[in-house]
Amino acid sequence: MRSSLIRKTGLAAALSLISALVLALVADQALQTIPDPLKDGRADFEPSVRIEDRRGRLLRELLSPRDVRTEWVPLEKMSPFLIKAALAAEDRRFYSHGGVDVSAVLRALGQNIIHRRIVSGASTITMQLARLLSPGPRTWTQKIWETVLALRLEQLHSKDRILAEYLNRAPCGNQIYGVPAAARLYLDKPPANLTPAEAAFLLALPQAPSALDPYRRVGPALARRNRILARMAALGFLTDSQKNRAQAEPLNLSELRRPFLAPHFVTQVKSRLSEPGPGVVRTTLDLEIQSQVERLVEQAVSQGRDKGLTQAAALVLDHHSGEILAWVGSADFFDEKEGQNDGVTALRQPGSAVKPLTYAAAFDAGLTPADLVEDAPVDFGLRRGVYRPVNYDRRFRGPVSLRTALASSLNVPAVKVLERVGLTRVLEKMKAAGLKSLTKEPDFYGLGLTLGGGEVSLLELAEAYATLAAGGVYRPSLMLRPENPDSRPAQRVFSPQAAYLVTDILADDAARAAGFGRDSVLALPFPAAAKTGTSKNFRDNWAVGYTTSVVVAVWAGNFDGRPMGSVSGVSGAGPLWRRIMRLLARYYPPESFTRPEGLIEATVCPETGLRAATQCPRWRDELFMTGRLPPGYCLRHQTSAPAEPPRIEPGRLAILTPRSGEQYLFDPGIETGFQNLGLEAQAASGIDWLVWSVDGREIGRIRTDRQPLPRIFWPLRPGPVKITLAGQAQGRTVAADQVVITVH
Repeated sequence: MRSSLIRKTGLAAALSLISALVLALVADQALQTIPDPLKDGRADFEPSVRIEDRRGRLLRELLSPRDVRTEWVPLEKMSPFLIKAALAAEDRRFYSHGGVDVSAVLRALGQNIIHRRIVSGASTITMQLARLLSPGPRTWTQKIWETVLALRLEQLHSKDRILAEYLNRAPCGNQIYGVPAAARLYLDKPPANLTPAEAAFLLALPQAPSALDPYRRVGPALARRNRILARMAALGFLTDSQKNRAQAEPLNLSELRRPFLAPHFVTQVKSRLSEPGPGVVRTTLDLEIQSQVERLVEQAVSQGRDKGLTQAAALVLDHHSGEILAWVGSADFFDEKEGQNDGVTALRQPGSAVKPLTYAAAFDAGLTPADLVEDAPVDFGLRRGVYRPVNYDRRFRGPVSLRTALASSLNVPAVKVLERVGLTRVLEKMKAAGLKSLTKEPDFYGLGLTLGGGEVSLLELAEAYATLAAGGVYRPSLMLRPENPDSRPAQRVFSPQAAYLVTDILADDAARAAGFGRDSVLALPFPAAAKTGTSKNFRDNWAVGYTTSVVVAVWAGNFDGRPMGSVSGVSGAGPLWRRIMRLLARYYPPESFTRPEGLIEATVCPETGLRAATQCPRWRDELFMTGRLPPGYCLRHQTSAPAEPPRIEPGRLAILTPRSGEQYLFDPGIETGFQNLGLEAQAASGIDWLVWSVDGREIGRIRTDRQPLPRIFWPLRPGPVKITLAGQAQGRTVAADQVVITVH
């Protein structure tokens, strides 16, 4: 054993001596023939990729091609304590030697001979970098080669560059190379924010990464850390009090984890990265919002299984910046059967969710929200036969305004509007607004295009609604934080006025009442535009809408295409959309939609769509683009045009909502409390109280001194319903109005 120690000591001494002599043996001219060990910049450095959310929270780390974790950080973005710890731990004369520290070689040679074993080495930081760049077995020839490479590195590069390369490449255990990556994993901190104790701990690891693994035993790593801190104090990098505090500082070791958060989103980001990818990818995702939306999707699916609903997907988009804030592709990504299917990118029929784009094109083509269209049976003769659209409830309502037709999602009027505007024109607008998957010729889709006859993705629908929310301008969505937020390409698709008219209609709960009743799941306690869609046989349903800040798009259904049990967009995707919208309101408080210039208000008769006359029994205010007011006043109720806007005559009152003859659908699948009919009225002076009755039974009364007059809500029930309004003055009835509706 003694002879073995002598041989090892002699070998160490010989290697140290050879390293010292290389300075004299290698001529400067000979060194210049050796290629740069660092090659072209950092071309040989293949970092792992940290995919982070918008605030720097780790979503997933993709290992480098060598299956290691690395991260490149410039020296100026590292804590100065890291540099001081590196000098104290590895090479205190780093900035004064030329790559080989002769003093250290002689010291190591003497110590190894005296102790007859290896007790000290003489490798400089530059030599250790050379070993990392050209690894090999620890032989005397390899040692000489590392020394030569160290000299060449010093000849070609600055000290700061060499130190930065070493710190970014040093092995730190657990598949980690580089102190910056080690700071992230072990301490969950960026390398710029390290304390002296943390810097010393990280610089302790490269000496023996496996033996000093803090997740196995923290004691050896702490002992090595404290020795480095003592050296830092001895070199004047720390005061004695700073050293003592640092040595007493506990090691706040983070949990060893391999996060895979927002998995569908991260998978999409990964597929879009170039090779090699950047070390850190800062995405647009908000992890806090993402986590809460994931829980809401999971809850919705759990509650909908008894209706045959097994999956859902949701997307949240900031329509000002185009940044995606949340992306949930399924109820559980880690479900082995179908969890990795992505409902955000899957192509499916959107049903009525595309109707708003048809109406935006119609308003730009000259139609107005007050125009009437006949909701009645109709046959369209096409090349492939007769097309006979029907409404969702298979009932017809006669003449309806375009406002009511869109808000209540009536199918027959939508097809008639599409035919009038032109299939080719509407299809071009849809594709320009974001529905890029509609690649077939117009005849392939036919007039069913506006009812969802083509397949699109949830992401495309969200972008299309973002186009409306942004005043008619399409911009692609973003998954990565842009360096220049204004650099996104923009394309105007609709005029600001047409986009606002659609927004105003989709936010109009009164106009929606004919199809959904008042205060449906789409009605929120703040301004929001919304639309649902249901594909054939209840295979897919959708709910998409927006506030002044965000777009929320939801799909619900089954990945295998199985129909659900009569689950519509209102009863399936709608409640989930509502919950997500209310969640987002806490982060992005909604405001009132801003009306653009070029729109004016006028009072119209709902029965004719013309300017209201004095004798019209009802009227409402409507928006029009400048120059597109109705051509005249209503003559159905009055033979001459009025001299002034209509007023209620003294003692008169009128029921505004509902209108007599309207039909409503009662859906037993909708949550209790969401199927209420709002009753609205207007009354003139001289009336003190309004008394509402349904089928002869009083349901509420209000004072007329409250302006505007509040609504009364009545829970829907099937059957014919007679609604009566009585106006009272001084305790006696002075006026009355009555409507009859049908609830199916």
